[in-house]
Amino acid sequence: MSNVERKVKFPHSLVFKEVVKEGDSSEIVEFLKRPSVDTGIVNTTLTSTHGGTALHEFVRDGNMKCVRVLVNLGADVNLHDCTGWTPLHYSVNSEDMRITKFLLKHGADPDVLSYDGKTPVDITDNFEMIELLMAHYGNL
Repeated sequence: MSNVERKVKFPHSLVFKEVVKEGDSSEIVEFLKRPSVDTGIVNTTLTSTHGGTALHEFVRDGNMKCVRVLVNLGADVNLHDCTGWTPLHYSVNSEDMRITKFLLKHGADPDVLSYDGKTPVDITDNFEMIELLMAHYGNL
C-alpha cells in the first residue's frame, strides 16, 4: 500500500460554524483573511443558533470582542433571525449597554420590528436602555 496524501476540504460555511462555536475572535479573523473565503459568510445563517447569524450568537453570548470583529468585517447589524429579532433585540433583551451602544453606533435600527411586531424598546423595562434607544430614533 502506498502512502497517499489526501486532503479533505470542508465547505467554508461548515468551517465558519465551527470557528464561531469556539468564540475566539482571532480565529475568526484568521479564517476570514483566507483569500478563498468570501467575507460575506459573516451574514450566513447558522442552523445551530436558532436561525441567526454569528453576530446574533455573539450578541446573545455578550462576546463584545467577536461582535466588534464581525461588524468591522461587514456583518449586517440589521439582519433578522428566524424569530425576526435583530442583534439589537438580543442586546436590549440582555440589557447589555456596551453592545447596544456599539450596534447603534454601527447602524442598528432601533425602530426595526420583529416578526411579532416588537421593536427593541418594546422588550425592555430598563429605563436607561429605553433612553438610549429613544435617543437614536430618527437618526438613521
